[in-house]
Amino acid sequence: MKISTPLEAFGKLYRKQFIDGSEFLAFKDAFKELFDNIEDGQVEPTQRKFFTSFMEGIIPKDFLVTHEEDSIDVVLHTGAKITTPKGVLIELKSTTNKDEMVTKEDINKKALQELLYYYLNERIGKQNTSLKYLIACNTYECFIWDAQLFDRMFYKNKPLLKDYDDFKSGRLSFTGTDKFYSQIAKKFIDEVKDNLDCTYINIQECYQQYLHQNDKALKPLYKLLNATFLMKLPVRNDSNDLNNDFYRELLYIMGIEEWVDKDTHKIRRIKTGAQKFSLMEQTWSRLDDYPIKDKDEQFEIAMGLLITWINRTLFLKLLESQLISFGNGEKAKFLTSEAIPDYDVLHDLFMKVLAKPVSERDEEIKDKFPLVPYLNSSLFELSDLERDFFPIGMLRLGDIEVYKKTVLQDSNGKRIKGSLSTLDYLLRFLDAYDFGASRVDDGVKDEKKTLINASVLGLIFEKINGYKDGSFFTPGYITEYICHKTLRRAVIDKFNDIHKEWECKDFYDLKEHIGRKSEARAEANEIINSLKICDPAVGSGHFLVSALNELIAIKSELGVLQDRQERSMCIDDYDVRVENDELTITNEFEERFVYKPTEKRSR
Repeated sequence: MKISTPLEAFGKLYRKQFIDGSEFLAFKDAFKELFDNIEDGQVEPTQRKFFTSFMEGIIPKDFLVTHEEDSIDVVLHTGAKITTPKGVLIELKSTTNKDEMVTKEDINKKALQELLYYYLNERIGKQNTSLKYLIACNTYECFIWDAQLFDRMFYKNKPLLKDYDDFKSGRLSFTGTDKFYSQIAKKFIDEVKDNLDCTYINIQECYQQYLHQNDKALKPLYKLLNATFLMKLPVRNDSNDLNNDFYRELLYIMGIEEWVDKDTHKIRRIKTGAQKFSLMEQTWSRLDDYPIKDKDEQFEIAMGLLITWINRTLFLKLLESQLISFGNGEKAKFLTSEAIPDYDVLHDLFMKVLAKPVSERDEEIKDKFPLVPYLNSSLFELSDLERDFFPIGMLRLGDIEVYKKTVLQDSNGKRIKGSLSTLDYLLRFLDAYDFGASRVDDGVKDEKKTLINASVLGLIFEKINGYKDGSFFTPGYITEYICHKTLRRAVIDKFNDIHKEWECKDFYDLKEHIGRKSEARAEANEIINSLKICDPAVGSGHFLVSALNELIAIKSELGVLQDRQERSMCIDDYDVRVENDELTITNEFEERFVYKPTEKRSR
């Protein structure tokens, strides 16, 4: 029988999913309260009451937690009502009832025998196919079995099903559930106990480490007892999924909307309910002063200007998030209404800050944006359209009605209503999302904001830039597959061209030939770095980022990934791979690597 740790039981996506800081804090409070109440020597009903209260505190209201239902100590339903099927069955023993509690050395104890009986009552008696897990727990230790394993080991066991049916029908010479446990359950568990793999966690040890200020010890327990795990909820982590709430509100602030023309998604000015001071309407109004031949051309010019301005602003939001997360904190925030009260200042930010080295900036600009770096990018040069017409600084300030499904909330957590200055609205709207700035400490996020990462913005860039003919965004699983297949073959071919005598067929051969010496690692890095990758249809750069991620994973797999110190050291204490079109870097404890500029390993 294999006894897994929680990290071994979690799927890859679930392992790397960040924990929300506020939810984790609530979990710690409930956990502490549980152990404040639990004492050795307490009778089982008392400990059951405390444990049930604990589960009720950490499980969302979407799932009902009950106790002593159908003789089962604790039940987690798959929905919020008692009529919804049972999903998790928990047999709870008191901390002192060691004779009946499952142990690592002997799982065939009364706790598991009872679970088998409850399982059969649900699976056979109630035709419940919604069971997820069966748990034996005494508050100090927890053993978890997947219900699918019970399906394989017991539901298809015809002799067991016959004995169960005979017992329930009264055809056996004995009655009473204790007899079922000892005479039937014990026998059939014994036959398959070597295959009854389970997940185990020592909760008491977690608590002791927590008392020593080691919150990290609670994270596996938090994820293990989380509704996402216990209810086997899907874990979404596709960085290329479009966040429709973000996308639609952004379009609204811009003053445009998406429409479908013969199955093609296109962009147009908002037809109904257009706001006079939206970015589009203000741009359109100023373009009325220019000799433009028709409305179609005017729309093309207006969209070209809007795209330029929004692309810059979204890019800067990502930059701001990086400045914050790299240790500068909230003082690094520069996209705020206080710092940018009007469109003139936003234009100055584009042209007089980001487009100029710090040494060439005005003193007033330096004081206003002290942490904003110089970006040697054509993105922050006047575009041809801006030269021919006008930059964003020429727009007038004014209010627009807040989007009816806005993400912005008041102090009571309710959607705000009324009007806001368009620029203030845009900056507050962007700040309501997490662009990667939320502090992440060992997988725990300290803010509860929806993540909008670079890949999501790439999709939005392409959708907006493809406003005329419709956008075509390559999904992450396709770019990942293409990069995985082509780059690995290209790397092997490149080495074989340089070292013809090697004749490597796969990565295993290649790794053996490269070896571990620093000189060989350096040469291998030069060879891999010499690969040239062209994306002739480049839009957001998503494909090229996927390619870069794959090359880093390739270096790690070949054992040549190294830092950039004067004497380069091999980075072999992290697992580096591409999963779901994202580069994941984890240590032996499945903890994600966090970039910290002040640490040598991050350089």
